[in-house]
Amino acid sequence: MNIRTTLAFAVLFFVGFGTLTQAQNLKIGVVNYEKIVEELPETKEVRLQLEAFEKSLQDTLNMYQQTLTTEVEAFQAQQDMMTAEGKKQKQEELQNQQQQLVMFRQSANMRLQQKQRELLQPILQKIEAAIAKLAKEEGLDLVLNSGGASSMVLHAAEKIDYTFRVIDGLKRQ
Repeated sequence: MNIRTTLAFAVLFFVGFGTLTQAQNLKIGVVNYEKIVEELPETKEVRLQLEAFEKSLQDTLNMYQQTLTTEVEAFQAQQDMMTAEGKKQKQEELQNQQQQLVMFRQSANMRLQQKQRELLQPILQKIEAAIAKLAKEEGLDLVLNSGGASSMVLHAAEKIDYTFRVIDGLKRQ
């Protein structure tokens, strides 16, 4: 081996060893973010508000749907007595109402999602602040989510799971 190759291996060894040493000093904790969200009393209130908002939107949608259904049935019953021009005009009117119904449904879905974000944002900020505070108190370098579909942890020892400490801290506020 020439001197350059030996030097390159030495540099890689020390860089790799340094990284390994830093990783050994890394303090990691895990929390189940979804469990924390579910345990908060504010979440239950948000759920009730969202259910009421969704019911209001659904009731309005049902009313529009019923109105359209009634008008379609009336048109079908009377179309044989209508002129060609009157029939065409009524069909266009019903198609417009159908399009408005589809647009309202899409708008309602977007409004529901927006309302959910709006109501959950303060809760999520509160949780993130509590996790940051606990991480600082415990000297944690990294906090990972261990629960739900967005879990980044395949295994975690109980001694590094801080979920209940975060919930406890939030309940004391």
